[in-house]
Amino acid sequence: MEVTVVMENNKLKGSDFKTENGLSLLIEDKHGLILFDTGGPKNYAIQNAQKLGVDLSKVDAVVISHGHNDHT
Repeated sequence: MEVTVVMENNKLKGSDFKTENGLSLLIEDKHGLILFDTGGPKNYAIQNAQKLGVDLSKVDAVVISHGHNDHT
């Protein structure tokens, strides 16, 4: 299993990935690709996924942990 942080609220020094309050994780294993939460309202998770070379159309399932706008 591989877990990739697509977006969260802490920025690493020197990183050009965007951050905002929220979370988005990409989880991949032999069964498929899961997007756990979709990040915040600025859509930075989408921009970061593009930087990572992740084709979000290949995601098999999306899991939303709860209804706050920084996770959906």
